Order: sequence, then structure tokens, then C-alpha cells
Amino acid sequence: RTFVLAVCSFRSRTHGMLYNPEEEHAACGVGFVVNTKGCRSNYVLQQARIMLERMDHRGACACDENTGDGAGVMTGIPYEIYQRFAREANLELPPANRFATGLIFVSTQLTSVEQVVKKLSNLADECDLSLLFWRMADVHRDTIGDVARSREPAILQASLTNAFASSFCNVFLTTKHTGVVHNIPLFRSQVFLLRKYASHHLNETCYICSLSSDSVVYKGMFTTKQLWSYYADLQDPEYRTHFAMVHNRFSTNTLPSWGRAHPQRMLAHNGEINTLRVRTLFSHFTYGNVNYSRARQSVMESNKFSKELLNKLFPIVEAGMSDSGSLDNMLEFLCQAGEYDLPEAVMMMIPEAWHNLDPTLGDIPQAKWDFYKWAANSLEPWDGPALVVFSDGRYVGAVLDRNGLRPARFYETDDNMVYMSSEVGVVDVVPGVRIVQKGRLKAGRLLIVDTKLGALLDDELLKQEIAGKYPFGEWLRKGAVNLEELQAIVSRTPSQSRCYTFDVIDASTAMEDRRLPLFGFTPENISLLLLPMLRTHKEALGSMGNDAPLACLSENNPHVFDYFQQLFAQVTNPPIDPFRERVVMTLACPIGPQKNILIHSETQVNRLWFSNPLLSLNDIELLRSLDGTLTKAGAEVNKTSEVLSWRSRVLDATFEFPFDLSADGPTLGSMLHKALEYVCRMAEEAVCEDGIQLLIISDRAAGPDRIPVPSLLALGAVHQHLLRKQLRMQVGLIVESGEAKLIFSTSELLTQPTNLLSFLDCSLVFYSCPSYREVHHLCTLIGFGADGICPYMLFESIAHLDSDDLLVRSHADLTQVFESFSDAVQRGIFKVMAKMGISTLHSYKSAQIFEAVGLAECVVSMCFNGASSRIGGADFEILARESRARHVLAYPGTNSLPSSVGQFASNLGFYHWRLGGESHMNDPVTVAKLQAASRTNSREAYRLFVEAADRSSRYCTLRGQLDFRFVKQPIPLDLIEPVTEIVKRFSTGAMSLGSISAEAHTALAIAMNKIGARSNTGEGGELPERFLNKEVRSSIKQVASARFGVTSAYLAHADMLQIKMAQGAKPGEGGELPGYKVTEDIARMRHSVPGVGLISPPPHHDIYSIEDLSQVSILIAEHTDAYQH
Repeated sequence: RTFVLAVCSFRSRTHGMLYNPEEEHAACGVGFVVNTKGCRSNYVLQQARIMLERMDHRGACACDENTGDGAGVMTGIPYEIYQRFAREANLELPPANRFATGLIFVSTQLTSVEQVVKKLSNLADECDLSLLFWRMADVHRDTIGDVARSREPAILQASLTNAFASSFCNVFLTTKHTGVVHNIPLFRSQVFLLRKYASHHLNETCYICSLSSDSVVYKGMFTTKQLWSYYADLQDPEYRTHFAMVHNRFSTNTLPSWGRAHPQRMLAHNGEINTLRVRTLFSHFTYGNVNYSRARQSVMESNKFSKELLNKLFPIVEAGMSDSGSLDNMLEFLCQAGEYDLPEAVMMMIPEAWHNLDPTLGDIPQAKWDFYKWAANSLEPWDGPALVVFSDGRYVGAVLDRNGLRPARFYETDDNMVYMSSEVGVVDVVPGVRIVQKGRLKAGRLLIVDTKLGALLDDELLKQEIAGKYPFGEWLRKGAVNLEELQAIVSRTPSQSRCYTFDVIDASTAMEDRRLPLFGFTPENISLLLLPMLRTHKEALGSMGNDAPLACLSENNPHVFDYFQQLFAQVTNPPIDPFRERVVMTLACPIGPQKNILIHSETQVNRLWFSNPLLSLNDIELLRSLDGTLTKAGAEVNKTSEVLSWRSRVLDATFEFPFDLSADGPTLGSMLHKALEYVCRMAEEAVCEDGIQLLIISDRAAGPDRIPVPSLLALGAVHQHLLRKQLRMQVGLIVESGEAKLIFSTSELLTQPTNLLSFLDCSLVFYSCPSYREVHHLCTLIGFGADGICPYMLFESIAHLDSDDLLVRSHADLTQVFESFSDAVQRGIFKVMAKMGISTLHSYKSAQIFEAVGLAECVVSMCFNGASSRIGGADFEILARESRARHVLAYPGTNSLPSSVGQFASNLGFYHWRLGGESHMNDPVTVAKLQAASRTNSREAYRLFVEAADRSSRYCTLRGQLDFRFVKQPIPLDLIEPVTEIVKRFSTGAMSLGSISAEAHTALAIAMNKIGARSNTGEGGELPERFLNKEVRSSIKQVASARFGVTSAYLAHADMLQIKMAQGAKPGEGGELPGYKVTEDIARMRHSVPGVGLISPPPHHDIYSIEDLSQVSILIAEHTDAYQH
């Protein structure tokens, strides 16, 4: 694969490289200037120039210091300049409402400008448009840096009209719309069709910056001061516009390019959209918001385009788009192909946090709440910390994400001007001009200027007007159904709470249920997690981290869940605090068939709402029973929803146990693969042929003769298959699995009003599982497409324990125990979502925010298409053998239960090393050899320790699978530096005083100081008495999110400062120190109370962006000795 950035930087494409555009992040300066009355002038452009240049500090430059990450401006079309261009070509420019123009970046090393013009002209003819004239943009190449110049495309200015159109109108519009050829909406639609059509056909060689009858975009790899000097058009005093939107790019973890500079075609932003991840052109896999936008194409119909022409607009999100480009594509599509104006489309895509507001209490107007719920039935939020500015020529505005994690300030003056920017001070107030109003844009709020009405619109009034266009509330009351309402309709009585079905286990006792080991339940956490928790009513914590092998290196049959690692946000898109910011978070989500999103329709609300994705046994039985016969019962309670006519179907996700694996017979891998293909085929037939609205993927048929298909494989395969067939939007997917085990953190349960675990006889608690992973099971299922999950083995086991009188329930009945458990699970899901800065389950679902570590490409492509996977690994054969091994453990006698029914699983030591069990980095042999080496000071003993440590690393880590590649002729050390100087590169890990003892913490500092290296305090601070003694103080002082021990004296006595943006041991979460470790000295050092547990929040509450990080760093460094370093 060639890296096209070296040829034409506006379309970055990689394969098998360290750089990946899907990992791009950015933090930028953004703003706009607009005349509220729509008066065009050069003054607006010049004010925008001042604004942009004063945000120079928000951008970045290359090593040549003369190439920027990107800068750009969007304005109205400067009609006077184009009139001059037309006259120079002996042409007469059509009226403004029949004239469109744009800039196109052309890779001259892949094609010629003439070829592009020819193709563009042919495509314009198909849209009944005429290429009026084209010219090469007048640019000054000598004003930009060497890097930008080496990647500079040819820049084509194309101008179009429909003034010479003939009969296109007759085939262009659907029957609902007819009109004359020069109709302005028609012309805009023609231009949009051409732009999309050209983007699809010319994507390999061109990037269309803009092509519109309302606006034009000038951008590139510039610093803020280079933009105006590069484009001669922008220097023309006749350039007049009524608005100008500017953007200065600061990209992190990314390579700048001409095309990725902002503004996009309708918007620019500062921030991240966390709910989508986009591949490059070489792999067309997209998911999250992007995947759903593609899946919806099969049910879309437009009032502006015929079906044939609508298909030419697909895909909605073009290949190779960044997160901002994807957002721009979707917003543009809703406005141009749908019946929404720009403010309404923005409200749908980036809603405010409405779920937890109660209209009856006056938290939010009822009409606005109804609108947002109607919109949620049609479109999931595009979530993430972002300030988005946008314009379509008429409206110029900005919106802030629901968390409000990006800065935005605005001013309105009495000379009909509105200024909005990432910060104040970017423009000067003209003498004699009065500021009418100013303020900060708040979370979820809109700042909109309507240049047609000539006013800055009030956020609340605007939203109320939009919400009042249709009877959304009436639609919802009749069509939207939640699970409790569905239960009530079935029973014909009001449902106050969920009930649970218990009589389901066939074994005479819970311990005899062989399905427990079949689905991977283990007893180990009784002694290491549950018993300490039951004694102390606190989470059992360990301080050494997870030193067990990765799933791909484990020899003990890991679950498919364990091959995935959760991704987490840092700095530019920080995690959010799931406790402090719970008000903006929700797990409520609609499921089931979706309708056309391009129109307003009451049919869009015909969906089933889950308050959370965890389904009880009673819930799953209810969903299993749906047979399309509830319409009459619903009418009695004024419900006419299509949900009442839904039918469900159970898909068996098991395959036959291979009693005879002969050499010439099918392999286990092929049997698993065929089982997945069968489930996919049954799913497709159910939707296409039988019109089923709800599919339940179940492994209940597993037993002595049948092996359960790993639930994540089955769910992923069906989800991806339906996406490929464009059927996913026509059905809901439920997972009924004995495999998913849901306890995330024991402390989550203990914080509930009703303590689940206190009801359990601890000698018989065997169904609970490793605490840090199990909500991970649930989240992976949700992230790869599940609408709801029923972990039936967990519920059945607890129920059977109760029937055997093995639960002590002195404070609550069993239903309350399950409700308490459900609440704990929801807390765990919130925590996982918060790690990526995502607030709603609706956005998290199907976003695939995981990375596969050690799965083969054949597995990923079939079941997890688009998921990040950097290495190969386990294929279907290996996964099938792991499933079979669990089956053999559960049913060693094949068709009969083993005699030792009480021994349901062996303790393999996942958390604590056991002889013959799971490997660990810190095994007794390695520790013993380390102790021997330190006590004897023997080089031979140290060599033995190194060998043991390397062996443990080889068993547990990917880096242990690698070896050094030595050159034949090593470089002499005297050409580099003296060997003794290498100690300057040494530093300890950041281990806080408290997680390790004061003696160990001090010993590390002394040792590092003696050899000239550096020790790190960790997040717990340092005892003040060590500050002045350079022999015992730590050189590196850490500043973590809780700021434990951070004082002016602490900062002043540092050689280096480390601001920790994410936890190392628990990525994306906060660190925790149990109360029994908080001694008087530690409490004094951390400015806390002895005996009280301490938790660090996931984010710094004053660092939500790269700008915040820069400000905090500068503020600290300028007042400490670390500034010199």
C-alpha cells in the first residue's frame, strides 16, 4: 500500500502502518462573524481575519515552523468577484439564485485538472447543470512552508448554473414537488446531488472543499496568517460577505493534510465525536453513527429526490471522512435530502441532555421534551465533547455538546454584528459601538443568527417553535411503548415493577447445575473478592494490577469477551465523571424497526423503549411470547403502536457436540463457522421472508449434546450480516446468554440501599465472577450491536439458591435483591461509557469502541467488521476448541453428570497464582530470584532473575513475544554518550505512597537520587519533611485528578512535573485507595481523614481539552522550578 499523503495529502490512506486516521484527535480555535441583517461587506471578512489570526495559539505548525495543521474560512459567495471572473471569460453571470461555485483540491500526480474538469462537466450534465466556467485559483505558493508546498494540490475553482436547463425538473423531483427550473430549492438540490455524485466518483483523485449556491470554503495547510496571503481572492477589497466562519486546527495524534483542514462544507468544530470510528479508503468498514447511517439507507425516502436519484447520494458518509467530516456529511444530508432546516437538524444530531428532566416538574417544556424523544426514535445522538459552528448561508450558528466541555463566548453589538469564538479578545470593539448582549454558550444550547429574519434567535423560543411544528407528544402517547407498558398490556393490569420467573433450573441443587462450568463460571473470587467484601462491606482491592496473560496467550480457555480491550479517552476527548455528571447520562434506548428519518412522521415513534439493556427472566419471556396479537389489547388503553403487532423469533446459537473428531471429518472450527452462518441465514430469512421484528439469539439449548456458540460471536455475526444486507434497521436484536456475567465492581453493589451480597451465605456464593471484567461482557455485547441482554444463568442461580433457603433475606424480598443488582450493573455501564466520554447508551450501542487483541482476521471480518485489530491470533478453530474444552469440563461423562457434582470448576488462579493454573508475571519463582539477587548482590543471581522475568513476560505479554534485532556492526558507545550517562534516562513508575509503604516509597527515591535517575511520587503526594532533603525527595511530582497532596510547596520542590491524564492500572477510571491504608501520615499528606477511602475521578475537572491542559501546565510551570526543565 502506498501512503497517499506523500502524493496528495487531502486523502490519507494507510494499511499496516503505525499512523491511522481513525485515531485522529484535535483541539482547535473556531469562531464566526455575521451581520444579523444579512448585509454583505468586506468588513465582515476583515473581522474574521483578525479573529483567526488572534487564535494563532490554538493551532499548531510543522517542524519547519511555516506549515500549519490547517486554517480555513467559510463565507457567503462573493458575487462581485465572480462577476469579474465571468467578464474575463466573456460570459454573463446568472442571477445569484442560479449560480454555484466551489473549490476543488486536485491531486495532479494522480490525474490532470483537465480530466477532472471533463468528468465534472459530464456529471453536471447528468444533473442538468452546466459548468459555466472554471479557473485555477489565484494563489501565492511562496507564502507557505516547505511541507505544505510539497503536498500542495492544484486548486480548481468551478462555477455552475442551471440557467440553461431543459427538462430535468420533470425527472428530478418526486411527485410531491413540482416547479419551474429556476426554483431556488430545486437548484440547491441539483448542486447537492452533483457534489455528492462527484465526491463518490472523484474520491480517489479529488477533494471537494465546497460546492454550493450559498457558501464557499477556502482552506489548506496554513498557519492563521498564511490563509489570507495564500489566496488572492481573500485579499480582494471587492470580496463581500454577510458572514465568515474561521477555524484554526490543532491536531493531535494525526498528520495534517489539506483536506482535513476546517471548515467542512457546512460546519467546523473544536472537539471530538466519540460515537463513531471511521476507516480509510482501503477498508470501507465504518461503525457507530456512521454504520447506522449506512444501514438506514434501505428505509430512506425523500420528498426532494426520486428513489433513483437518492441512491446516487449514498453512502451518506463518504469514504475516508474524519469525525468532523462524517458529522458534516450527515448534517448536510438531513438538510438537503430531508425536510429539516439547519437548526432542527442540529437539534436532532446534538441534543441537549433531556432524558433526566421532568416536564411535570418544570425542568423542561413538555413540547421540547416530546420533540427530543421523537428525534431519539429516529436518530442516535452524535455524542462527544464538541463546540460545533455551522452555516447554510441563511443560518449561522453554534451548538455546545450536552456536557458543555468546550469554551464558547459570544457578543452582539448594536451595529447588527454577532461575534462568536472559542475565547474572548479575538476582535476589538469599535469605538462608539455598544455591546447589546454577551455571554457564554451553555451545554446543549444553540446560538443561531437568522439572516433572513435579521435577528439573533433566543434558544428557548427557537426550540419551542421547532417543537410545536408537529404533534410530537400525541404521536408518542399513541405509538411509543416502554417495557413496563408492554407488560401491563399483556396482563391487562397496570405494572408497578418487573417480576422475575424463578422455576427454571432442572438440577436438584444449584451446585449440580453443569451449565455453570459450561458457561465459564469459576469459584476463585469467593476467597479473593467476595469473602473480604462480605466481611468489610467494601470492595476487595489489589495493588499489583492485572498480571495475568492476555486472552490470546492464555491456555485456560478464555471467553471471546476477553479478547477485547475497552478504549478510553484522554485530554482532547476526556473521560467524564459518571457520578458527578450522571445528570447528562442515560441508559434509556429505543429498539426495533426504524423508519425513514428524512421526514416528520408519527410512524417513527413505533418503537419499544428499554430503560436499561439488562433484561430479567420475566422480560425475556415476555419478548419471546410476542406473536402480533396485542393490537386489540393496546387499543383499550389508547395505544395504537405497531409494537403491539410485533412478532419475535428465537435463534438457536448452539451446535452439536462432536463425539467423533476423525481426521477426515469436519474440524471444530468449520463446525463453529457453519453454526454462525446458519444463525445469520435464519436471521435474514426471519426478517426478509417472515417480517419478524425482534430476534432473540439464545444459547438455552446448550447441554450435554450441544455446545453454546460464544454469545459475542453469534451476536456480532448476525449484526454484521444484517448490516451488509441492509436489514439491521428492520429488527431488534436481543441476546439471551448464560455466558454474560455482569458484576463489574463489588463496590458498585455495596453502594446500593439494599445490599445484594449481604443476603448470600458466603460459603455457597459460586456464581459471581472476576469483578473487573464482567460488565465488560455486557458492554461488548452492547458495543457490537445488542439491544438488550438477559444473563439468565445468573438470575436462575440466585433464584435456585433462594428456593434452597441458601439466601439470607432479612431486609428485602428477592425482587429487591435483583433490582439492587440491576442498579449496580447500570452503574458499571455508566462507568464504561464515561471512559470514552459518551453520555448515552443510544450512542454507545454498536459504536464498537473496543480493540481486538489476538483475534484472526477471519473472525474480525465476519463478526466484528471494522473493529480495530492490529495483530492476528485465534481463529474459529481455536475459539471452537476453547468452547469444547469448557463443555468437556462441564460434562466429562458426555451424557451423564459426573459423580462429583459439587466440584463444578477448578480454581485456575486468574487473580492469584496457583501451581498448575494460570500464568502470572509476578510468580513465586520470579519473586524468589529477585529476592536472592537483591540479598546476595550477585551478578549470576541477577541473571537468573532476568531469565525468570523474561520467561514470565513471554507467557503473559505481547512484548514478551518479541526479540531484539541486532545489527552486525554496533555503533561505538563513545559516538553516543558514556555508558554511565544512561542512568539519566531511568525513572521509576508512578507508585503512590499508600499503595506502597512509606519505606518502599522512600527507598525508591533514595536509590534513584544516588544514581542520578528520577523517582515519581505517584498521585498520592509526598511527605513535606522530604521536600528539602534532595537525597530522599522524589524528583518527579505527579499531579493527578484528585490533586491529593498537591500544594504550592509540593510543586515548588520538583525537578519535573507529571500531569496524569488517565490511570495506568485502570485506564479511563479513577485510582482508589482503601480506607484501611489511609493512615494518619497519609491522611495528613493527602489532606484527608484517616480511615476514609479515597478515589480519584476519571478526569481532571479543570482539564477537558488540550487548551485547558496547556493553561494548567503553564500556570503550574511558571510558578515552580520545573519551569526551568
